[in-house]
Amino acid sequence: MHSHDHIFLIVDSNAIDRKSIRDCLIQLGFTVFYEASNVNQAVSALNLYKIDVVISDWGLPGASGYSFLKLIKLQSRYKAIHFIMLSRGGVDEVEKVKKSAHFGLDGYLLKPFDGIKFKILLDDIL
Repeated sequence: MHSHDHIFLIVDSNAIDRKSIRDCLIQLGFTVFYEASNVNQAVSALNLYKIDVVISDWGLPGASGYSFLKLIKLQSRYKAIHFIMLSRGGVDEVEKVKKSAHFGLDGYLLKPFDGIKFKILLDDIL
């Protein structure tokens, strides 16, 4: 994995969760990332920067992480972007994963996530 080659977009309405993800990325040697607290901000970032990996919470205000995944994967200019979904869990977790996999989800982690699982997932997709 060539850390310096990948640009991340962290999308989560919770600033503490964004910081956790950012800190984990820094520990893994990644240095370039942008943050958004909702889908509108995330779309703006996609238009401004060449993003390689999106790490998005499922439960965003307004449009969901699932809606954002569909938006990205259904547009050819964004298709190559890897997408990792984060969620706090719940009774419909299996259904969330199935729906998201249909649109090309690259990875799914439950919050709070384990740094080792996060690293393994990144190693697999990058």
